[in-house]
Amino acid sequence: MIVVDRNKDGYQQANMQLSIEISAMVLIIVELVIAISQADDILAKRDIEEELISSLSPRCSRHLMKVNSAYQNSSLTPSSALKEFYTTFGHGKSDEFFTDSRFKFRMLLCFKLAGEHFLASKTPTTFCYRYDPKQYRSAAHTVCFPMLCSKEQDKFWNIYEKTLGIELPENSRSVSTCINSRRQKQWWQESRTISEKIFLAFSAKQNVRMIFKAPKNRSKVITCMFGIRFLTMIWIVIGHTFAFVALGIFQPYIENVDEYYHDIADNFANQWITNFFLSVDVFFVLGGTVNAYGFFQQYKQMNAQPTWTSLKFWLNFYVHRIIRLWPAYCWTLIVVYFFSSLIDRELWPEIDHNVQCSKYWWQNLLLVASLFEHRCMRWAWYISTEFIFYLFSPVFLLALARNQNRGYLLSIFCIALSNAGRAYVMFVYNMPPTQLGWNTPPIYNSNYIEQYVMMYIKPQYRAAPYIIGLLLGYHLVKIQANELYYKRHSATFVACGWILAIFSAFISVYGLYPVLINLKWEFYYLIYGAFHRTTFAVATAWLIYACHSGYGSFVNTFLSSKLFLPLSALCYTVR
Repeated sequence: MIVVDRNKDGYQQANMQLSIEISAMVLIIVELVIAISQADDILAKRDIEEELISSLSPRCSRHLMKVNSAYQNSSLTPSSALKEFYTTFGHGKSDEFFTDSRFKFRMLLCFKLAGEHFLASKTPTTFCYRYDPKQYRSAAHTVCFPMLCSKEQDKFWNIYEKTLGIELPENSRSVSTCINSRRQKQWWQESRTISEKIFLAFSAKQNVRMIFKAPKNRSKVITCMFGIRFLTMIWIVIGHTFAFVALGIFQPYIENVDEYYHDIADNFANQWITNFFLSVDVFFVLGGTVNAYGFFQQYKQMNAQPTWTSLKFWLNFYVHRIIRLWPAYCWTLIVVYFFSSLIDRELWPEIDHNVQCSKYWWQNLLLVASLFEHRCMRWAWYISTEFIFYLFSPVFLLALARNQNRGYLLSIFCIALSNAGRAYVMFVYNMPPTQLGWNTPPIYNSNYIEQYVMMYIKPQYRAAPYIIGLLLGYHLVKIQANELYYKRHSATFVACGWILAIFSAFISVYGLYPVLINLKWEFYYLIYGAFHRTTFAVATAWLIYACHSGYGSFVNTFLSSKLFLPLSALCYTVR
């Protein structure tokens, strides 16, 4: 028989129950102490927050409240959120920067406040640390604040010192390193190096974006030029296509050459094709207008206006133009020379680019080929001629800027001199009014190339349209700068302007018809050859002036259409 001591067993059970109750009370007390300490800590930090906000500017205070509000709206409780926010304020040793230490943990907590994800946060934060770089294992301190409060970070450091009851060394105050939760500029927004810009110049995506990019301020852009430039380029392409037939380039591919030839040349309505050479003068007017318009826009905004001795200004003036021309032009020169050397048979030396460009490449490279016979890449004569106009344009620009009347007199004199030079060459060398590939009357020198070399490409005989463009650009800027002092033109004046412009353009284009039907009007041809490019340039200038000044009506609406913007940009390299 087993005897059980019931008193002893009950005593043991009572002791066990008491132990459990004591342990539970200890745990409750510990949790209570922790809760009380946390509550006191949070309460103290709330007081710090109130003191911090009261010392900050209203703008910074609002952003600080937004940061706390955004963080407290997360999955954390308000007390935990506030605790983690102030955990980012801390201290340690500077040698811990090179390890995965508490500093990295505080920085991540600071960035967590910003709520950065795939989308940019509306409340980005900044994490800063300070230490004494001259002392090994110096004390290091950290703070966290909204990025928009960066200019007031000293106030955060002052509150931090007040909270810890310490004072940071002066040398540590001078060294403050800050890290933002989000870069102020992302990698695609950073400024690019020259090599990167050159590389991206061949980017199809970037070029398409630039081609379709509309001007920021359309009032400061001559928008009608978009349509004029594109339609004129179409005119040039059509004219050259028909001209190649007249010159025999495409004749092997056409059976009824004679019928086709006479149908074009003898038809009065086809003068816009046979006299398409006038289309180039439109680009001279546009070039002069853009040059003067940009120059005087910049001129009126400059404190120190340029003079003849402003070397830096004029150097930038020319370098800007050269940079725009040289890359595409030099690349074309290289490609033409390279591929012409790959032909497996010999060509006529006078038209063989491999032969001519190897001798005269320097003329093209310096953009002065039109002053000579232009044997290398003859179709690129326009680039050389317009660059020479640009080279001498400061003479007219400064003359107009200093004294308007003298500038006008100089311009008119040079226009008259250029026209007189054309008449002189026509009279002395028996040249036709323009290049006549369709039908050259027997009374004229039929040497097409001689007329091309001696008169057609020479800058001194093509200067009038460009100078007219310079005058137009100057006048447009002057009106824009003093538009309140200019009266609106009357309806009669505008109507007369349009009538005269249309008449001048019509005479310039269709006035060549008597030559094609072999009428012997030598004096008429001399006058026509001397002035037809000038009158056509004046008509073009009126079109631009009327459209830009508000007298273009539906014409301006059509020419300024956004449809022409990318097409106009593509015309630059077609020339």
